[in-house]
Amino acid sequence: SPSCVPVAALATCWASDEFAGFGSYSNFQVGLEEAHTDIQVMREGMPERGVWLAGEHTAPFVALGTSTGAWWSGEA
Repeated sequence: SPSCVPVAALATCWASDEFAGFGSYSNFQVGLEEAHTDIQVMREGMPERGVWLAGEHTAPFVALGTSTGAWWSGEA
């Protein structure tokens, strides 16, 4: 529709953003035995405070650290 024209666009440059870890992605420390528990906590977020998390760090193990994982977590 011609009435649906963007008025602005915002693009992040997370690869140079110090608060985004300069383009980092999640990883687990060597020897971690119960990472699934940490991931589950992040997936649940804090709904009582209106905080929900999404991203490759909350994806199922098969997709951790991938754009697919980010997509799946966003859909969830």
